[in-house]
Amino acid sequence: MRFRERDLEHYIERRLKIFGDGSLQDALRNWKERVDIHMHVFTIDSFRELCDYVTSLFPFRKVFIDEGAFEGAVEFYAVLMK
Repeated sequence: MRFRERDLEHYIERRLKIFGDGSLQDALRNWKERVDIHMHVFTIDSFRELCDYVTSLFPFRKVFIDEGAFEGAVEFYAVLMK
């Protein structure tokens, strides 16, 4: 389980960067409980703003955001094409 060992490094890093204490005990507990530490949360408006920023830096031809792709959900997807 190579990825599980790599994930432990992420939990330790999270303790250092977010909580500032580097508590190995807490990191190990969170790792064993598989606590979700990767949060990527956007509203449709904040995601459009992010896409606008990215396309101002890189030459993408098309930005397509589909809000209705997942019926009954608050999810969406975007396609950026070079």
